[in-house]
Order: sequence, then C-alpha cells, then structure tokens
Amino acid sequence: MRLIERRVYTGEPIEKGGTSIPGKVAPPIEFLWDSGYITEDMYVLDYGAGKYSRNADFLRAQGVECYAYDPFNYNGSEGWEMGTVSNKIPRAKFDVGFTAYVLNVVDESTENYILSDIERRAKTIYHAVRGEDMLKMVQKALARQSGAVYDWWVDHYGGDPDTSNVSDQEMMDFLYYGVKTSERQGGTFQRWPDLGSKGYSILKRKGGSFILYSK
Repeated sequence: MRLIERRVYTGEPIEKGGTSIPGKVAPPIEFLWDSGYITEDMYVLDYGAGKYSRNADFLRAQGVECYAYDPFNYNGSEGWEMGTVSNKIPRAKFDVGFTAYVLNVVDESTENYILSDIERRAKTIYHAVRGEDMLKMVQKALARQSGAVYDWWVDHYGGDPDTSNVSDQEMMDFLYYGVKTSERQGGTFQRWPDLGSKGYSILKRKGGSFILYSK
C-alpha cells in the first residue's frame, strides 16, 4: 500500500477520440467470450466502441445483443446492428458492460466518470487496459531524452530527469500521472489506471499485451 498519494495530470484533455483502430476483435474481449464470461443470452454494452466497432461486431457475430456506444466515433443513433455505433445509450440495464483500451487514453477525472457511468448501467463490468508493453515503450522513449515523452516529464511531471536512475516505482508513478507519447494529430496521451484501488480485481493478465479487470 502506498502512503504517498500519487499525482495525476489535471490539464486540458489531450486525446480527442482519435485512437480507434480497425482489425480483429481485441484479445481480452475474445477471452471473455471464449471463457464464458459473455454469453449469447446477455445484453452487453461496449462503452467507447470506436468507429470500427470491432469488438461489438465480433460479439454480434456470435449472436450476442451488443450495443456499441462512443461519444466521439459514431455513425448514427442506432447501436445494436452490425457495423453501427451510437453516441447515446439506452436506459435498459445491461448484463455486462466493458471498455477495451479506453481508460489508457483518458485523464483520471474522465476515467472516474466512465467508471461511474458504466457501473450504473451494467451488472458486471470488465475493463481491458494495456499491459507492460506501455511501460517499456515509455521507458525507451524517456531514455532517448528526446521527443514528446521526455518533454512531457520536463514540462509537466518533475523537471529534468536523470534517465539513467529512474526507479521502477517512479516510472509507474509517471505512467499513473499520464504522459503525452507523441505529437501525432495534436497529441497521443497514455495512462496506466490503477483500478485495483477502485474496487476492481484482475481477472486476466496476459504477458505485456493486456490486463483485464472485473467488478
């Protein structure tokens, strides 16, 4: 247990909903289906589905009634049908609500809103976040002493770092604070949410690729 409260970034939001990626279903969502945590008879909410609705469409293809919601990336008011994403959520109570790599790209105040919002809409909650690959990416960027990560540390986190002597705990605290990792499209923001301190348990951890929390 940490005795010193961690700092978090409280400035203007960096991400503007531009982190959606196309492709196959995210591995943690496939795990939820394959392991029986999501079943065909459930009403499921994909919160922050992204404009490609890849996870919702995977579940829909299995026969699950999955509603895709995203306040930034949507293509109409319908969220139940294949390929659709809505910017509104129906009042119906869902059996399962999940996010996939959403909490990694928002500040903590937005994270707290998402947690509260999804918890009042669904009975069981899952949050998939990035694993140790994110830590390694930031460590390497900081060691180069250039680019967005290093500049962010200097300008926002704590002055000029001794990059050869940053402890693992300090690096974790830096990721918990939040870091701008690139200048692409106005900036890419990454955080490592500490959901264990907010009542969640780790359901599945797979190497460096993802951590899946449940509540």
